[in-house]
Amino acid sequence: MNNYTLFTFTTKGVTYTSQFVESHTLPEGAYITTPFNFPFLSNRVMLILDKNNWWNPLGGHRENNETWQETLHREVQEEGGVKIAHVVVVGYIKISHADPSSPYPMDSILPITYSSIVSIDSEWKPLETKERRLLSKDDASALLALRTDNNQILEIFNYILSVRKARSLSYEFLYHTNTILLQIPISQIYGFVSRDNGDICIVRDAGEKHFSLPGGGCEIGETPEDALRREVQEEAQCDCEFISLLGSVEVKGFLGEECIEHFQQVRYFAKLKNIQNFIPHKNGFEIEERLFVPLSDVSRYVSWLTTDIGKIIFDQLCQTKR
Repeated sequence: MNNYTLFTFTTKGVTYTSQFVESHTLPEGAYITTPFNFPFLSNRVMLILDKNNWWNPLGGHRENNETWQETLHREVQEEGGVKIAHVVVVGYIKISHADPSSPYPMDSILPITYSSIVSIDSEWKPLETKERRLLSKDDASALLALRTDNNQILEIFNYILSVRKARSLSYEFLYHTNTILLQIPISQIYGFVSRDNGDICIVRDAGEKHFSLPGGGCEIGETPEDALRREVQEEAQCDCEFISLLGSVEVKGFLGEECIEHFQQVRYFAKLKNIQNFIPHKNGFEIEERLFVPLSDVSRYVSWLTTDIGKIIFDQLCQTKR
């Protein structure tokens, strides 16, 4: 039994029904019109805004003599300016109608996939796309919920999240001192940001027990330094200056022996200025608490600093501050 939403729509006088089917393969001989893809960079996903103000996964119509896979790679480049790898089929949307006047077959399918982002073109120019964004799963879900498709694409996105969560990935981490790696996408930035007395700022999200350093994902087209400035302002309600690069953590995610994720996380040190009175959940952000703690105590609050790479970065920071 298929529990996914049956969505009905009318185009050019023809009424169609569409419904998602879970499957890791596509029906043999099926007529394929439009493949779609949810491209992920670590835990964030890219969506695009179309001319009708709908937020969508990336994809489009097949051209003559194209395989659906060729169409997919071309469309994600055109619509989102990204190159992808490790495309995984999770199912398809079956489109049906009963009108003999329609130019389309009575039954066709739209392959639904997800992938890993290999690179993002900073010089990309939109053709039909109005906007592209890298989003957290919660932000992506909120935008997909605005669609008037009876939550069909939102249901599919939630299923993809469950499939990704069920994977058994192993990770390798390699730290590169004083370096940002070329040609590898940046998934996040974090900063050790200090007051004049040397105390380090740490923050805690609502519902979390542990603290973290101010930071987060880079917006598309944003430099890592600008991302740090924005994140420190959003999360710690301060400005920062005198930003110094500590290095980057190269991350590889393996499914068995195959590397299916490859990105980097950049670490900085900076000085704080314009420290404002802290207001929990200001402007809708999740930060509930801000503390300033001595450098020697930071690892008591930020758990990843007790890992091997965390200790290397912390030792480097101590040397930088001397």
